[in-house]
Amino acid sequence: MISNLNEIKPLSLAPGEHTLTVLAEDNAGNKASKQFQIFIVMDIDHLDELIGIGEANHAFTKQGIVKSIEAQVQAIQKDKTPDKLNALKNHIQAQKGKSITEDFADLLLEDLEYILVNQLD
Repeated sequence: MISNLNEIKPLSLAPGEHTLTVLAEDNAGNKASKQFQIFIVMDIDHLDELIGIGEANHAFTKQGIVKSIEAQVQAIQKDKTPDKLNALKNHIQAQKGKSITEDFADLLLEDLEYILVNQLD
């Protein structure tokens, strides 16, 4: 449960449907709740922004890995082929827990799988 809106971390959500439950209580003790369905998506055109967010949050331990992944993402954004996406997945898997934090690597891998299944023929 999140008690403070500043605790919401959108990058912790994988692509797909999620339920957001908002609970409120006033000073008199009256309570109310409301649920919202949200759908998280990721697309090829935003992969570079995701890498930038990961870099800003220190998810990469080596600058060389960032540059390498950025180059792969640029190639994917240009050509949009499954082979290039799978090569990036392999690169991230190889660096998971080494040059990329495990949590961020898992997020990247989930996002790449989502793109492969939902956006490429």
